[in-house]
Amino acid sequence: MKKGVENIMKLSIRYKLLLSFAVVLLIPSLLIGYIAFHSAKDKISENYVQNASENITFVSHMLDQIAVPKKADVEYFSSLISINDPMSETFTKFEQYHKLREDVQHVYIGTSSGDMYISPDADLEDGYDPRKRPWYQQALEANDTVITEPYVDAVTGEITVTVARPLHDHSGIIAIDFKLDEISKVINDIEIGKEGYAFILSQDQKLISHPTAEVGKEMEGDWASNLFEQDSGAFSYKEGGQSKELVFYTNDTTQWKIAGTLATNEVNSEAQPILIKTVVVIALSIIVGTFIALTIIRSITKPLQTIKEVAGNVTHGDLRETIHISSKDELGKLSVAFNTMIESLRSILFNINGQANSLTSTSEEFTANTEQASHATDQIAANVQEVTAGIENQSNNITEITNIIQQMTADIHQIAESSRHVTETATEATLAANEGTKSVQTSEEQMHYISEKMNDMKNSVQSLGTRSSEIENIIGVITHIAEETNLLALNAAIEASRAGEAGKGFAVVAQEIRKLANQSSASAEQIKHLIKNIQTEVSQAIQHTNEGTTETAKGLEIVSKTSHSFDNIEKLVESAATQIRQVSDASQHLSNGSEQIINSIEEIRSVSEHNSSNIQTVSAATEEQLASMEEIAASADNLSKMAEELQQAVYQFKFDKE
Repeated sequence: MKKGVENIMKLSIRYKLLLSFAVVLLIPSLLIGYIAFHSAKDKISENYVQNASENITFVSHMLDQIAVPKKADVEYFSSLISINDPMSETFTKFEQYHKLREDVQHVYIGTSSGDMYISPDADLEDGYDPRKRPWYQQALEANDTVITEPYVDAVTGEITVTVARPLHDHSGIIAIDFKLDEISKVINDIEIGKEGYAFILSQDQKLISHPTAEVGKEMEGDWASNLFEQDSGAFSYKEGGQSKELVFYTNDTTQWKIAGTLATNEVNSEAQPILIKTVVVIALSIIVGTFIALTIIRSITKPLQTIKEVAGNVTHGDLRETIHISSKDELGKLSVAFNTMIESLRSILFNINGQANSLTSTSEEFTANTEQASHATDQIAANVQEVTAGIENQSNNITEITNIIQQMTADIHQIAESSRHVTETATEATLAANEGTKSVQTSEEQMHYISEKMNDMKNSVQSLGTRSSEIENIIGVITHIAEETNLLALNAAIEASRAGEAGKGFAVVAQEIRKLANQSSASAEQIKHLIKNIQTEVSQAIQHTNEGTTETAKGLEIVSKTSHSFDNIEKLVESAATQIRQVSDASQHLSNGSEQIINSIEEIRSVSEHNSSNIQTVSAATEEQLASMEEIAASADNLSKMAEELQQAVYQFKFDKE
């Protein structure tokens, strides 16, 4: 069972929905068809049984209408007639009675001495003794009115029933014979279904009336014994390998059993058209339901497949596609949100790409300027070295001081001009560094925006998880309702069993309700498993979102480091510009000093010493500037590499936005 559930959980959403629709559509349809067919079958059987009950009740009433008046007549004659009365008067009364009761065969008196007086007159066998006849013995023994079992009449040879009673003076027994022709005719005319019939059994299980069997035949079998276990009822039995239903009733006057029987296959035959119609309706319902289910499933799975394909493309960096779903349901809203997310990512990446390109250009320009400043510094160092050599030769050849000083003046002018160019270059480098800082700040703001969007997406997925939990709570309520329905159905079944026969139908309905409650609980459990799977997938989505947030935070950290590097570059460039201005000022001083040297050769020595000191200062400043320029160049190179890495990361995405 567990393995089967696991296999179901591995199915796609399409097949899960198909399975759910099949369970929801097929099982209730078959159950309703089964209940409807058996309800119709039970109703037909009930109608047949009711028809049989009505017929045997009618026969019982008819038997009462025949037997009860005869019983009253016998009681009347027994109180009126005596053996001591003149027989002529008695026969006169009998003849009058015959005229009133045409169904009476004979009226007679059997005396205690063995004499027999019968009307109308009949030929009795020789030695006929009424005292040996069953009617005489039963009435004498009961000392009351009795109705005999059917027997073969000694006069007519026909099946006859006798109503007998002792005379009021106990001088004999008066009796009336009557035939059952009218009852037999009614029994023969009764039709229960197509093959069913009615019959009458005496107390000794002999046939009194039957449409086909011989009258007087003793019936044997368990079903015949069951008839005499209670006064009325119904039961099933088998006769000749055929299942039958029998309804019986005991006549209060004669204590005879009046029964009606019906073949069970007649009920099945009558219910067969209903079964066919039910099957056709169920088949049509399943076909229509299947068509509707497939339409609904397609409307769900097709948009999901589209979203899945576009999401796969986004995973591989392709942001050019969008989802086109025209429905207004949750899937349509999801597609709109997904398209919005793609558009936001596309805009963010486009901005990052532009900033990365700008940063690359700026870093290349800054590197070129740094190389130019480094070259100028090298020239300054060479000039300083030349000045140092001139000062060393000054003491050896004073006559050449003027030429050297003139050459130095020209060199100093060149240094001043170079310093001016270096100052301008440093100013441009400062501006470029400022622009780079602004670009990095813009990138940092974009990365913050990406982080906020990732957090929004994380909150949306968490909200989806919350909704799944709410659905799970609703499934719990449905399960609780199914359990309560199951309990109510069980209580109803118990109450129906207490009601006996009258509650059987209600017990069946209660049992079916209980089954439906169990099925509802099982379906709710399956939906609960589906919700748990969705929650698991939502948890995975949250995890992936957290990973995306972490990666975004890393990117934000890299951009922050880049911004910090630009700040350092800006500070270094400003320091280099300050030093270059100092070099320019020193060059100007040297120019002024050279003029004084030309005007006053006497002060050359002191000026030379002063210049030597200044040149050493310039040399140290030049070395510091050269080291600073190397550091600026290294920083610019790192910045260029970072810009290229950022571009490579952006180039992984395809968004076709100019």
